[in-house]
Amino acid sequence: MCRMLAVIGNPPITEDLVLRFRCLSIHGNVKRGAKPGHEDGWGIASYRNGSPKYLGRSTEPAWRDPRYEAACGEITSADRITLVHLRKASSGSKSPENTQPLVSGKWSLGHNGTIYSPSFSRSNHRSDSMILLERLVKAIEGRENSPQIESTIADGVKRIRQAIQNNPSAEGRTYSSLTFMLSDGESVYVLRDYEADEDRDYYTMFYCNVSGGVIFCQERIWNASWKSLENKQLALVNRDGTIVLKSCQ
Repeated sequence: MCRMLAVIGNPPITEDLVLRFRCLSIHGNVKRGAKPGHEDGWGIASYRNGSPKYLGRSTEPAWRDPRYEAACGEITSADRITLVHLRKASSGSKSPENTQPLVSGKWSLGHNGTIYSPSFSRSNHRSDSMILLERLVKAIEGRENSPQIESTIADGVKRIRQAIQNNPSAEGRTYSSLTFMLSDGESVYVLRDYEADEDRDYYTMFYCNVSGGVIFCQERIWNASWKSLENKQLALVNRDGTIVLKSCQ
């Protein structure tokens, strides 16, 4: 479980937004009955010249880690895409390797949810989110320039979800949420996908246009004209800032 933020474009308010987002490590929404806070680590990754770079990440709570503020100070106008993740661990160890956003080559991923299927078998050094990143990249790689890339990704999501549902855990569990933010440095792909209706108020995803870009955040942390993704809906943000929505039902 976690809270996620994505800033696309060059809004002049990026550093302020990322700083403000830190408050969710204490006050962020949690699932019913869960311990308050998202205090199991944080990560900030930005794209420069098409490549992801960690500005900072730690297993410490963001609200009391001075490195978080220092990382915010590293954000520049050259960072066209910035992903931020506050972790509330549900699988994998509390380690730098499991601290998101995860980075693999040109790809970066933030994931909010737990995948229980044995085909996403987890260990202390390999989380279900790492496996999700691998499978998403496999579904997309080489097709990024397709004029219907949103359909390619939606089909990939549906195949991944179906494979999980076809292989539940011994307790019959499949997944709580596949909600993610994914980028290759050119575009950003954001999915809202939760399994149980009782979790709809936790696995949220809001977005808005701001001067110079687009913001996605799981909570409306400042006053703006927010819209919400529906459950099992994918948003693709192109380089020009255009938002394309696609159902992944």
